[in-house]
Amino acid sequence: MPRRICLTDPVNKNIADPTAMDILFGSEKWERLCHDETHAMRTLGQPCAQRLRARLDDLFAAAHLAHAPKLPGRFHPLQGNFEGCFGLHLHGGRRLVIRPAHNPLPRRCDGSLELSQITAITVEYIGDYHD
Repeated sequence: MPRRICLTDPVNKNIADPTAMDILFGSEKWERLCHDETHAMRTLGQPCAQRLRARLDDLFAAAHLAHAPKLPGRFHPLQGNFEGCFGLHLHGGRRLVIRPAHNPLPRRCDGSLELSQITAITVEYIGDYHD
């Protein structure tokens, strides 16, 4: 269950643009990694923490998830334990895993997700899920 909506820019702590993506967190652990730069640097290392911040900034600035495939990080759907989620490359084998935070999910006639209608996401995992 998502923890809370991020109503401020994750980096600058400014009031969010109402057209920006809402970012929620699946746990307090992910929220802290995304909001506490010092903690992220210690936990993930500088290159990964910087890429995490950049990916969050890009997602936050997007009006909807249809912009994500055009962003850096090789946005891709996941399978297995993360079925229904999407991954973005950070550094090394680490990924930012997000899930659309809509219920019900907006779908096209063919059953695929309508990414242009997804305006809120939940951070589900940050790390190397290949281990």
